[in-house]
Amino acid sequence: MPAGAHIIVSSEAPPPEVSSFGRVVRSVRRERPMRLLKVIMRPDKVDQVRDAIDLALAPGLTVTDVRGQGAQKGHTTHYRGQEHQLPMLPRVELEVVVAEQGREAATASIIAAARTGEVGDGRIYVLPVERSYRIRTGEQDLF
Repeated sequence: MPAGAHIIVSSEAPPPEVSSFGRVVRSVRRERPMRLLKVIMRPDKVDQVRDAIDLALAPGLTVTDVRGQGAQKGHTTHYRGQEHQLPMLPRVELEVVVAEQGREAATASIIAAARTGEVGDGRIYVLPVERSYRIRTGEQDLF
């Protein structure tokens, strides 16, 4: 840890101006609660869901390739005459931060774009966002 750096362990928000690594960092208090939507879905639906998220006015998203199993418990493939069991299916995880007021619209848009009607369409998890930090400037947004 660099000299002069401090670790603050507290459930309270730090004061509006915090000196960190020789720079003044400002805090911005936002009056609207934010939510993180974690979407686990089929890889072939990414473009449709991205377009739906753009229409829902979400500022950005993160996409990660993941593997997992749910109710399907994998699937069986045939290769060179032999049967292979694949317990983990390829999926995509999208993470989107939206305002609480737009959560229902964003969730409905994602569901409509990602749904095929078959087992394995995916899940959406909704999590609260307490604060965020801009790495370049050190600014923090308190929600």
